Amino acid sequence: MNVVRAHIRPLAFVLPLLALALPACESTSSRPGSSIRTADQAGASSTAASSRTTSTQQATVPIVQEQMQVGKREVQGGTTRLEQRTIEKPVEQQVTLHDEKVQVERRAADRPVTDADRAFQNKTFEVTEKSEVPMVNKEARVTGEVALKKNMQERTETVRDTVRTTDVQVTQPGQQQANLQQWSAYETDFRKNYQTTYANAGLSYEQVQPAYRYGYELAQDPQIGGSDWNAIEPQAKQAWETDHQGSWDQYRDAVRYGWERTRRAKG
Repeated sequence: MNVVRAHIRPLAFVLPLLALALPACESTSSRPGSSIRTADQAGASSTAASSRTTSTQQATVPIVQEQMQVGKREVQGGTTRLEQRTIEKPVEQQVTLHDEKVQVERRAADRPVTDADRAFQNKTFEVTEKSEVPMVNKEARVTGEVALKKNMQERTETVRDTVRTTDVQVTQPGQQQANLQQWSAYETDFRKNYQTTYANAGLSYEQVQPAYRYGYELAQDPQIGGSDWNAIEPQAKQAWETDHQGSWDQYRDAVRYGWERTRRAKG
């Protein structure tokens, strides 16, 4: 047994040394592979860089539209209240009462006494008077009722409001110059209308021109160009007060003239 132990001990020292030597060999052999992966990564980064330089640029304009949602909520109305009070009022009723009165009468008589001994005994005779007095008795009786109840009714109400939406107008090359030429064709009429409407109001044509231009652009809009003025005025007023200076009541006539003049020209 001692001989076997002597042979095993040298192996116990050799095995740990081999375990330390093997990872060193593996790490040495893996170094070229690591340099290859680095080259691949460099190639991938260069490819990504080239793809960025050749990618196309685009601009996206969102179209936003509001949607009306109608809900319901309860509101408190008038209150009907019942109050019970006690009211006293005088009443009267006739009643017949009977009274008794004792009256002493002396009457003359002449007849023989049948029992003289008994007739001369002392006696007392009594008659009690009686009379009726009114007695009041009250009885509570239900003579009517007052009730509160609620009747449910349904009604249909039309809710009217305005919702906003955005529109994207595309102007191709050459169209902008065409739009300027179309505007210049109407501006002479707009200046004539200014002389008759706003010249004495203390406003220059340059101050009123955005209103004419606004009416002109409304008539050019294909979505509302065919509508009636009364139908588009609430929406036009809201947009004007949001994007322009000056009150709507002050420039409303100019906007409407620009709208109507452009529509007549378009036929």
